[in-house]
Amino acid sequence: GGKSRFAQWQLHAFGSGFCKLRNVQSGKYLRIIPCKPEHANNTALSGDKVVDVGGTGGVYTLFRVQTHDAYNVSLESVKFAGYFVAVSGQYSVYALKHSGGQRNVGVDKDAYFRFESQDDAEEKQESVASPLRASMAVIQHALGQYVRVNPDNMSNANAHGGRGQFARWNIEVCKHESAGVSLIKFQNTKTGKYLRIVCNHGIFECDVRGTGGAFTVFRYNAMQHTLESNRFAGQFLAIACDSLDLAVCDRAHAAQQNGHTHVLYFNIVYLDNTATATTTTTSVVCIAHKFGKHLRVNPGREQAIDGHGGCGRFARWSMEHFDNECVKFKSTKSGRYLRIIDGT
Repeated sequence: GGKSRFAQWQLHAFGSGFCKLRNVQSGKYLRIIPCKPEHANNTALSGDKVVDVGGTGGVYTLFRVQTHDAYNVSLESVKFAGYFVAVSGQYSVYALKHSGGQRNVGVDKDAYFRFESQDDAEEKQESVASPLRASMAVIQHALGQYVRVNPDNMSNANAHGGRGQFARWNIEVCKHESAGVSLIKFQNTKTGKYLRIVCNHGIFECDVRGTGGAFTVFRYNAMQHTLESNRFAGQFLAIACDSLDLAVCDRAHAAQQNGHTHVLYFNIVYLDNTATATTTTTSVVCIAHKFGKHLRVNPGREQAIDGHGGCGRFARWSMEHFDNECVKFKSTKSGRYLRIIDGT
């Protein structure tokens, strides 16, 4: 690729050292997946794994970003530890299996990449922390699913949930400590018990047996999307990427603890029809249609819209994310929002 829309990617960071890459042209995510029959032509390079751009943001699309020097990074699959996105001498992209025993040491330079920002199409991110409020919510993690009580043992929790009755929590706000940081509790609406972190014989564990005491208070950082125990400073709620089990990790050892890779990223999503999340993320985008051009405000009448745009200032939009499913588009030129209204 050159530097056209086909070679541009939106980088979505998930905590420290993890990301997903969404292609600007297709809207799909880069991923490493198991080989299928249709990938037969790639097996000489990729063994039993292959790289494609067919992801929708699930478990296969999450990568660990490893820094190798001042400029180069590598992208390791979180789902398939030891497999890296790589490029061969013939410019084919494949899944490189790292045979070295120590992570981040001896990774082949086929797997080295450098991120470059493009001034004309750079995705600009700004996070605006909104105060948490008491409401019913779900807790979404970086792999796309939700924290829930285990239907077979409702004193425990896992990260396999959707948005059903087992994954819904009443948020109780104890205190707003500072901008973007709040002390909160999570009471499961199914069991009435609270999510908590406890220490048993020196081992930190998470369960849903709390009654609202000190162990059930979490410090939620809406900018970093982390849930830290208020009782045990430095201990964070985490997700084991291979099993989707809930765990407790300190930040320094989250990447590899007890033989598992963990992610500390969580997003609180309200369910009360206000479409308000704890953080509203704004991205500057262009909206391409199937005929190859882009939606823009009409240069002669900025309250009107047409499909004749390129990627200039009339065709740029601030995309405001609310929850994982709802967005608004605000023209960066006019400051007005795209809308559908009753024309009668």
